[in-house]
This record gives sequence, C-alpha cells and structure tokens, in this order.
Amino acid sequence: MGTIDLQGTSLGVTGTFIKVLNIYNLPFIFKGPDHFMKVTHGPLGQWVLKEVIKEGEKVNLKPLSIAGPAFRVPMNNIRPINKLEDFKGLKIRTMEVPLHKDAYKALGSSPTPLPFGELYTALQTGVVDGNENGPATLEAMKFYEVQKYVTYLPVLSNGGAFLMGLKSFNKLSPEHQKVIMGCVSAWTKAMDDECLRQDNEALKKMEAKGTKINTIKDLKPYIDVTASVRTEAMKAWPKEWADVADKILKLN
Repeated sequence: MGTIDLQGTSLGVTGTFIKVLNIYNLPFIFKGPDHFMKVTHGPLGQWVLKEVIKEGEKVNLKPLSIAGPAFRVPMNNIRPINKLEDFKGLKIRTMEVPLHKDAYKALGSSPTPLPFGELYTALQTGVVDGNENGPATLEAMKFYEVQKYVTYLPVLSNGGAFLMGLKSFNKLSPEHQKVIMGCVSAWTKAMDDECLRQDNEALKKMEAKGTKINTIKDLKPYIDVTASVRTEAMKAWPKEWADVADKILKLN
C-alpha cells in the first residue's frame, strides 16, 4: 500500500505471499548456519532471490535481500530431545504456517497453533508442552522460566527477507534508488552477524538460568522423517523450484 517503506520480516510469513520463498521454509532444507550462508550467498541463493523479486513485484513488493542464519528450534518442559523418538506426543506450539505444522507432525509431535501473546501462559499451565522459535526470542520472552529443555536442531529457518514497498521504491529518483540498492549488502551482513551473535548469546543466557541445552549433530534421521513434507510441498511447485530445493539439500 505504500504506508511503510521498508521492513525486515520472517521467511515463514513472507512465504505465504511470495510462494517461491517456501523453498527456504522446507524443514531441514538447511543443515545449520554455515550451510544457510553458503546457499544464500552463492549461485543457488542468487537464483532464489531473482525469483523472489519477480514474485514480489506482483504483490507490490520490492524484495531486496534474504539473510539471517538463524533457526527455529524446539523447547519443551517434558524431556530433553536427544533422539527422534523424544518428539513423540509432545504438544508443540507452532506458527500458523502449514510447513511448520507439517514438519512437527512428521517429527512425531502434536503441533498446536496458538496466538503468540497467549504462549507464556499456555506453557506455564501445560496447555502445550513446548514451543519452537529462535533462541533469541525464546530468551527474550523468558520462556526459560517455564521450560526446561532446548534442543539446537535446525528444523526450520528463522531467517529474514528485507522488503521495500514497490510504490515507495518507484517514487524515488534513479539516484536515490541506487542509494537504496547500495545499502543492501550492509543489511545482509548485519542480519547474518546479528543472528549468529544474538542466538549464541541467548543460548548462553538460558543455560546460565538453568535451561538444559543440547545440540543434535546427526541430522539424517530428522531429514529422512520429514522427507514426505518436502515432497508433498514440492508437488505443487514448478519443476525448477523443486530442482533448486533438491540441489540445496545435496549441497554440503
């Protein structure tokens, strides 16, 4: 509409109206921060960004960049998640994003969408057993007060898209448009650096508060069990989107 000029927003939300971005919203499409940056800063990422720009302009958006090697990780109050079977039966609050719900269902948990504003109380009273979000958000919301266990597992990307309103961009002179585009690399680096810093600091702070934190290194069982979610999502996609997703999965 042109009411807001610029926004940094989540890939999960942006993917609801720029569909090609859901390549990055597939469960376990990324193996961790290094893999995320290798993809987004490389030729595969450039291809995705070009498609995102084309799709975005159809809904009056000017996508500028994709960045942020952060992940939405599970937190719960029942047991530590050390193996796939530990997800079984856990009621996990997720966003109202179909790929997110499908991912947690495939892992064996019961995804339970709830408004974010109600989540602390729902965790406190046991309406849900846990939730999933970026470590920085988990710490900032003080969920560690009512949750015991965090598992660093890159289930879903928590990266962001840098968007500008197309109407706002088109109002600028060519000179000022060039200035905006010249700032994109600074935003991208800041987003990458801050995601890494904030999540690392948040994990340390929660651990200091008594939260039990573990990292799962063997991702294969989790990648395998969510394969059906990726396959089902890609059925409705153009073949070239699915091909790029496959290439990202195979990239070491």
